Amino acid sequence: MTCWRQATGTKPGNSYASIIRTSDAQGQYGSGAGVVAIIDTGVDAHHPVFGGHVLPGYDFTRDRAGDASDLSDLDGSVTAILEAAPDSSALGFDILNGSVTAILEGSVTAILETNSALPQAFGHGTMVAGLVHLVAPTANILPLKAFRADGSSTLFDIVRAIYYATDNGARVINMSFSLAKDSRALARAIKYATDHGVLVVAAAGNARSNVNVFPAAYSNATGVASTTNLDVRSAF
Repeated sequence: MTCWRQATGTKPGNSYASIIRTSDAQGQYGSGAGVVAIIDTGVDAHHPVFGGHVLPGYDFTRDRAGDASDLSDLDGSVTAILEAAPDSSALGFDILNGSVTAILEGSVTAILETNSALPQAFGHGTMVAGLVHLVAPTANILPLKAFRADGSSTLFDIVRAIYYATDNGARVINMSFSLAKDSRALARAIKYATDHGVLVVAAAGNARSNVNVFPAAYSNATGVASTTNLDVRSAF
């Protein structure tokens, strides 16, 4: 999976919000409307930051509608530890060269290190949903779980998620991942979405090379790469 870092301000007066001019965009174009589908590891709909803007989604890894969270990928002992955390809002996520590391309160971290490590991509979908909610706080998020918490997926689940998002009213489909090889099935799914007026956004650049990655390389998709809080290209 590919991803980017949300920095917290390494240069005075130069935060991510000011660099992308969040307030200007919201002032001129509004704070978001409609549905943004996020094809990822799932989204923790109960996280307080979302304020009820996460819709019931679909878990393609288990073929079931409703809750689409990567908490279901954890074993019972780890889930219980996370659910018992004194403040769920203290659970944040940081990106380190394309992998996700959970940042927990010290006591919770110690327990997890003793019992079980979190999967590499755990929380990635919730982190991406948080970025979407930051720039479009009044839009609704449709979580489509096509990836497991370890970052694995199948092309079949990804393609199904694209069709599902299109057929269920998404105006934007966010895909913070990339594939090294082109696929006719993926290309047809992207065309189906864009033919129905859906804006398709995908990650690019995370391999530190000039090779094309998909779906970002398709002409009808919008490829997004990462910059730092100093407004330069990210090292990864």
